[in-house]
Amino acid sequence: MDFLRRLKDAFLKFIIKLDNGFLCDTCKYNHPSDCIQPDRPNAKECVEYKHK
Repeated sequence: MDFLRRLKDAFLKFIIKLDNGFLCDTCKYNHPSDCIQPDRPNAKECVEYKHK
């Protein structure tokens, strides 16, 4: 199941990139206290991305 979740997240990242959107808009961790990435809230790439 972990493989399918990673595949789904990778697919969603790809679709968001094609749409020129930001990953943070659909990320589970889109809150200042949950995410310490410097690109937040306008990240185009993130290794800790998890879809809501």
